[in-house]
Amino acid sequence: MMSITKTDLLKFCPSGNEDWIEAMARMAPALMKRYGVNTRLRWVHFAAQWGHETDGLSLRNMRESMNYRADRIVEVFGSGNSSAAVSRSEAETLQHNPDALAERVYGSGTKVGRGMGNAAPGDGAKFIGRGLLQNTGRETYAYLAQEMNADL
Repeated sequence: MMSITKTDLLKFCPSGNEDWIEAMARMAPALMKRYGVNTRLRWVHFAAQWGHETDGLSLRNMRESMNYRADRIVEVFGSGNSSAAVSRSEAETLQHNPDALAERVYGSGTKVGRGMGNAAPGDGAKFIGRGLLQNTGRETYAYLAQEMNADL
């Protein structure tokens, strides 16, 4: 079994939040065992994904911000980059309005949101990305709540 230490994580996430790094170091062995992260290559892939999603464990509260400028909205959620296909003019009205942007790109009225199980108005903002892998959507939250026996 591989081991990942706090020292390893500090090298990988030099700007990471110390509390998140300590929590990850403590939880890594059980997570790796449970999800079959049992080779260096699997660890590299796993770490690359959560490292990207959390900006190297530096995201505050591990919550997707959605507080974007219009040009960033188009870059992330625009036509050709996302099935949400937010236009430039629409991005202007959504900039720095996290709940409205989340509802637009993940809400129940979108193909993306419906695919995530977001069924009610407000679900887009309520079930935005959170956690190491920025899990998104009502169905994912329900699955994780059951897996962790927790109210999410």
